[in-house]
Formats: sequence, structure tokens, C-alpha cells
Amino acid sequence: RALRFPLDLSHDIWQNLMLYAEHTFTSWRGPAQPQHDEVVGQLEVKEGRTTRAAAEIDQLVRRGMSQLGDQIATRGDSLVVFNPLSWKRGGLVRFDVNTGTVLTDVSTGQPVAYEVVKSGNGYQSVRFWASDVPALGYKVYRMSPGPAVQPGRSEPESNIIQNKFYRLTFDPTRAAIKSIWDKQLSRELLNAESPYLANEYLYVTGGGDEKGRGNGSDATQLTHMAAFLPYANLQVHQPEGGQLVSVEKTPWGHVVRMTAHALNTPKIETDIYLYDDVKRIDIANHLHKTLTYAKEAAYFAFPWAASSPQFRFDIASGWVDPEKNMLEGADTEWFTPQNWVNVEDGWTSTTLAILDAPLVSLGDINRGRWPDKFQKESASVFSYALNNYWFTNTPAGQSGDFTFRYVLTSGKHLEPAYLSRLGREEMSPLELDQITSQDKALNTPRPLESAGGSFLQVDQPDVILETWKMAEDGEGTILRF
Repeated sequence: RALRFPLDLSHDIWQNLMLYAEHTFTSWRGPAQPQHDEVVGQLEVKEGRTTRAAAEIDQLVRRGMSQLGDQIATRGDSLVVFNPLSWKRGGLVRFDVNTGTVLTDVSTGQPVAYEVVKSGNGYQSVRFWASDVPALGYKVYRMSPGPAVQPGRSEPESNIIQNKFYRLTFDPTRAAIKSIWDKQLSRELLNAESPYLANEYLYVTGGGDEKGRGNGSDATQLTHMAAFLPYANLQVHQPEGGQLVSVEKTPWGHVVRMTAHALNTPKIETDIYLYDDVKRIDIANHLHKTLTYAKEAAYFAFPWAASSPQFRFDIASGWVDPEKNMLEGADTEWFTPQNWVNVEDGWTSTTLAILDAPLVSLGDINRGRWPDKFQKESASVFSYALNNYWFTNTPAGQSGDFTFRYVLTSGKHLEPAYLSRLGREEMSPLELDQITSQDKALNTPRPLESAGGSFLQVDQPDVILETWKMAEDGEGTILRF
């Protein structure tokens, strides 16, 4: 009974998320009168729903990890890494340890090398690759004092890095990737004729000033699907003042850091991760955005090289080809993938997994043309990160600090089932729990193995366990595949 799942807490999380997402919650005054007391007060309540949900999610995860850790027969200080998905996998994990800590894989007895991300007073934030974490299970690492395994870090001066899968060339002036050469395919993944680079931040103005907001004399087709309205006069602004901050070699791969700025975006910080033994490229973009009520949008560009591209993206229960699967009258200028977007041309299959931005535009940015059918302007994928185009029930501006993360991979042909697993891995990170010797002061039975274990395995590679939950009437459990 002490381990019973807290259903009331779970219900409160979902209620807060749903009430935040319900768009008619806010006033019609939002875009036109953003400083009106009614608008300000409603948005404070609405944003409070996300703050509460985030705190409760953190509480739920910490509670579950604490209960899991208490059942494992560990000795001394340990780190428990939990995999919530139904297949074995690895991933980067980051946590804080005392300065001078040795990390040992309990299953092999071998020390694990890690990188020090930052140092504090007597402690360090470290990061390492946790490999082969069991399906819907856990793996344990022992922490003990001693000389840690920390290979020296190098900082090459070149703007090129590579592993056995890729060679990446950067353009520091735009804090973006100029070339991605796939060594296995012997092909360039980026379109050299595109005006944009990979992961280049694009800030777009036009379509309405601060006063009109597109509803009066300056209305355009950008948000109003009316043939008599003119097209919006959009202008794309690219980053400036970019520089390559560092290129570092770690025990698991390379980390590249670049910075730049753009219009209304005084800070763009980009981290790119290239792994030694995994065919993927991870990207994390951190932005600081200033407030404006003029209509705006922001994108990250990924101009793939494909002569006759076929686009696919996943939804909750399958995947979509926008050329073939859209109903008549459907919007075709932006889409909502669940986790990933794939572009394929018979020679190369390139996939972008998207973690933080739910919208994409395919072939071109959203220009408010409202075409009857999907039109392939190019093979480019534009992650539609920000916009304030809408004219009712939404905030008139957006500002503050944002993070947008992506994962790239490629091959001759990538099956959607494989991509669905990749996307789920990025949306369901490995969870951590640190156990100290004091946590096990009571000598109670601890039935779980000290090195690691799996609670459930699925022997069919095309089957995914989506949910394993206690039945709400308390009688048994429910599994959804």
C-alpha cells in the first residue's frame, strides 16, 4: 500500500495541463489590449497552471524514483538510472557529485569516465553516457571517493569535427552548421544552394504592426484566409555577430558551443553534441527573446539536400505523408508532428526529432498563402518555434528565455517504426536518483538486484508499451501496447 500510485496527484497534473491548453480560457482582448487588467490577470492564472503542473510532475517522478531506490539492494552511495521505455537503450545523464568521485558500473565492475560540466564549492556537475539501461528497468552505478576517470579535454581550433558517422563543418558567424557529410552514405545532407544553414535561427517580421495586429487596415492573409486580402510582406532576419566559443572532446564525443544574436533576440546560445558510437547529432538552442507586440515569428532551418523529397511526420497513432494524406481544406502551411519529421528521396533518409516546438513548416516558412494542396518548395524543414500571429484569445507578445532541442539522424532508408522509438527516447529521458548510505539506515528487505534489472520486456520489436498503470478501481494493472 505504501507504494500505491498517487492517482490524485496524477489527476491534478492532467487537469492543470488541460486547463492551460484550453485556448478560450483567455480574453478576446489579448492581442489588441495586452496590458488590460483582465488580460494580465487571466494570463497569470493560466501560466500558474503550468507552474503547478511542472512542480507536481517533478514531485511525482522524485517520489517514484525514491521508492524504486529504496527497493534496490545497494551498498554505499549509488546512482540509479531508470529507463521508462520498453526497450534497452542508453543516453546522456547529468548530475552533481562530490569533487573526487569515482563512478563504477555495478554490472561490470568497471570505472566509468565522465566529463565535468561545471564545478562548485566541493562538488561538480558531471555528465556521462549511461549505456544498456534495461527495458522498463534500472541500472546502478556506485559512487566512491578516489581519483576519478576523467580523460583530458582538448579544444581543437578547427571549425570541423567528425566521428565514424559524420563530418560537421560550422559557420560560426551564423552559429549554424554549414555541412553535414554522412560517411556511411558518402553524401552531403545539406542543400548548399539554400540561403539558410542547418539549425540557423531565423527571425521573421511583417504581417502587422503593434497597433493594428492584422485586424484593421493592415490585415493580411497571414491569419485571415480571405482571397481579397494581400499577402503579408515578410522579412527574414538571420543571426549576426556569431562566434565559435569552444570545441571540446569528451569521453563520449564532441561538444561544440556557438553564440550569436538577432533582431529582438539578443542572445542565441547553441550546443551541438556529436557522439563517438551513436549515429545522431543532438542540438540544444537557448534563446533570450525581447518583447514586441508587432507580428513576428522565429524558426530554426534544416535545409536538407533531396532532389525529389518525400515528407513524412508522425502523429499519435501513425505517420502522415502531407502530399497524400491530408483531407480537402486542411491547412498545409504548418503541421504538428508528434515527435519527428522525415525527408527521403530514394538515396538518403534524413530525420529531425523535435522536442520543444510542436509546429513545423515544410519546404518554406509560413507565408499565409493558404494553398489548396501541399506544395513542395524545397526539401527544407523549418521548426516553427515562435509566433504571435493569431488574433484572439492568445498573448500579443512573447519574451523571456526559451530552449529548443533537436536530434538529427540519417541513413539509406529509415523505417517509421524505428523513428517512433527515437522520438519516444527523446521525449522520455532517463530518470535519476542518488542514494546515500543514510537512505538505507534501516535494515529492511530489498528485493531488487543491486546491479540492475528489468520489470517487463517486449519480445516483438514493432510493439511498444505505451502505458503500465494501476487500475483506478485498485483491482490489478492496465497495460496499453
